[in-house]
Amino acid sequence: MRAEETRTVRLAARAARGSESELQQRLAAARTHIRVDAATPGALACAEVLISTMRRGPGQVSVDPAGLTSAQLQRLQRSAAALAPTRPLLLGASPRGATRIAIGHTTGEIVIVPDAHGVRLSRGQSPVQQRAPSMLGVVFAASVAAGEAFKDAAQISDEHCVRHQQLVFCPVTLAGDLGTAPTMSPSWEPIVTLAGLGAIGTAHALILGGLAERGGVVLIDRQRYAAENLGTYSLGDTLDVAARIQKVKLAERALPGWRHHPHEGELSEAVHAVDTQRLPWTPVALAGLDNHDARRDAQRLQADRLLDAATGDTAVGLRDTHATGPCLACMLPRAGGPSPTDALTKLGIPLELARAPGDAVVDDALIARAASEDARLLLSAQRGTPICGLLRAADLTELNSGDYMPAVPFVSQQAACLAVGRLVAITAGIDEGLPNFFQYDTLIGPHAAIRQRRRADPACACQQRAETITQVRQERRQGLAA
Repeated sequence: MRAEETRTVRLAARAARGSESELQQRLAAARTHIRVDAATPGALACAEVLISTMRRGPGQVSVDPAGLTSAQLQRLQRSAAALAPTRPLLLGASPRGATRIAIGHTTGEIVIVPDAHGVRLSRGQSPVQQRAPSMLGVVFAASVAAGEAFKDAAQISDEHCVRHQQLVFCPVTLAGDLGTAPTMSPSWEPIVTLAGLGAIGTAHALILGGLAERGGVVLIDRQRYAAENLGTYSLGDTLDVAARIQKVKLAERALPGWRHHPHEGELSEAVHAVDTQRLPWTPVALAGLDNHDARRDAQRLQADRLLDAATGDTAVGLRDTHATGPCLACMLPRAGGPSPTDALTKLGIPLELARAPGDAVVDDALIARAASEDARLLLSAQRGTPICGLLRAADLTELNSGDYMPAVPFVSQQAACLAVGRLVAITAGIDEGLPNFFQYDTLIGPHAAIRQRRRADPACACQQRAETITQVRQERRQGLAA
């Protein structure tokens, strides 16, 4: 088993409740067949992201050449070969037993249509695309398709996942309405910091590079690209592994028209560089970091908004924080706090029900026996949420560097889509009323997400030192990225 595939196998073993050796065999034997309607806007780009995402893991991927030009097929083959030179993209009819995915206005076992900033999924019939997709919609649609293929490849039982018959979702509005979030103007030039260029951060760069032609970006990461990154990131290939390219260089390549401000060092050092105006300050920072200490360092950038995207096995989440609260220190769990299971049982959810997989959901009976009025209000907001999904998502809130496991690309991509989606919402002025804490299990789907409006902790430094923080931000604003 290749080093870059080990995390995929571990994730599948945990999701499917099987041994790693058994899951390795399943994933290696898995077949995915893709058909593309190139006439559907965004379909070819979606296919390219999907193929690259799946080629980073084990298994066979094939494409139906019907309706595609020689140049289009060569483009798909080249991107696949760059990731796995010894396992070429196959062309022809669907192999027996393959998961069949159709992209665009066509029919298939699973039909995916990128639409505006989101996705339409249907089994057996083609959803109607209402608007041309953005790169955010393209990547989100591809990640959803990859997730459906993963469920089949790992042979995850229906009691542990949802195989969607219909799914419509926009990561900007966090709802099934794909018509509310506006298309971004061609003149849009976002000014952002990307703190961390790992599994989530490379997905941030991939999406933003296709979403805006120009912008200003501070890129922070100390590491070089290595073989173990090939199976988890959204950027980089075998040549980049051989070259040991700096991760900030990968991001620069994905953002060709942007103004780059790279920092090849620790995040804590970048904070000092912002203070001394060796790095510019940006009003928004997108974090894709793997432990709480790094996240708290990102908060010290004192951006107006810090959008913290996170993954934990198959769970993804977004924390939308403000420098003056609630900040990440308010929202992240304290060391020695209750476990996710304890937290749920304190709400009044019986331990055996919280741990049991299946179809049990938060219903009126459960809400009625909530442990307190606050618990009743919280559970009421989660009415209809599967309890197993609530527990899995709660696991993400307790994630720390000791048990962190980088996600396979489709999980990281969905986390990144939530953060970039919130950036779009902020830019368009439609973020008012959206939850500042949102997370779900990608094997279950965003319809079962936890949505919360968290408040600042009065004892937190962001409240105790609010005047100082405001002054620091005003001083740093003088070094705004141009």
